[in-house]
Amino acid sequence: MIEEKIESLPCAPGVYIFKDHEGRPIYIGKAKNLKERVRSYFREERKGLKTEALVRAADDLDFFIVRNEKEAFLLENNLIKAHRPRYNIVLKDDKTYISLKLTVKETFPALFITRKVKDDGSLYFGPYPRAKDTRDVLRLLQTLYPIRRCKLTQFKKRKRACILSEMGRCMAPCESKVSEKEYREVVSELIEFL
Repeated sequence: MIEEKIESLPCAPGVYIFKDHEGRPIYIGKAKNLKERVRSYFREERKGLKTEALVRAADDLDFFIVRNEKEAFLLENNLIKAHRPRYNIVLKDDKTYISLKLTVKETFPALFITRKVKDDGSLYFGPYPRAKDTRDVLRLLQTLYPIRRCKLTQFKKRKRACILSEMGRCMAPCESKVSEKEYREVVSELIEFL
């Protein structure tokens, strides 16, 4: 049954779901090329106990075709969290990918990395799979768009500007070195860029 489905898989990006004999998802994965990726599990040269066990337990296969890798990534992430398949280790512990959070509801918004997307009026960009790359991008954005980096609680308590202001990496709204209008213009440029 699985072999027939593999042969009918398209050479397109998507998400595949291996299911057990009761129809429960046991593994969810993403692929640039569904046919090639799923075929790779059934090649003789495959290695690893996890893969062997997965192939033995798999009784059925479903798949979703998507437009691009980002859609595949997002769909895979959501399906893993919804079904919690036993052979998916990476996201099983509720670890989520990171996003960039822009606190636009605050008078002087800040840009942070977060793992939780909330319905709090902030703008979220992502999710992104590689934390290190996202942190590098955040540092670059903070250099190009010198909005504040401190948490709102720190910002409200500040009596003087931090070292980032002295280095030209923060517009120092805490010291009124920038008007709200000027600050918002920089935030708007950042949003356009993202």
